[in-house]
Amino acid sequence: MITFDGLINRREYWKNLVVGVVFLFVFFYVTLAVLSLLDARQTDTNLINQVMTIALFASLCIGLILWQVWVLGLIVRRARDAGSVVAWVVVAILTPLGFLTIGLPPSRKQKK
Repeated sequence: MITFDGLINRREYWKNLVVGVVFLFVFFYVTLAVLSLLDARQTDTNLINQVMTIALFASLCIGLILWQVWVLGLIVRRARDAGSVVAWVVVAILTPLGFLTIGLPPSRKQKK
């Protein structure tokens, strides 16, 4: 579920991130395996294979975009939990592997 509301501690952030990355790789490789079976590059390929190839490629692109939005939601919730939303979100988005750095700072102390 994609949400930007609430907080997420380090443990939940890392657990969700690992599960999300595993899901992304499985989805990516299954889609590529099906695409290689269809192989629309052949000149004698029928129209159904070509349409299925385009549909699978489109689903792969949409899946990647949805995954990125989901990770952005994790980053925003984790940054809010760490105490500085804007700074951590900018670091996490603009730097390579920045989504890893957001998992390092501890949670801020909650006022009771």
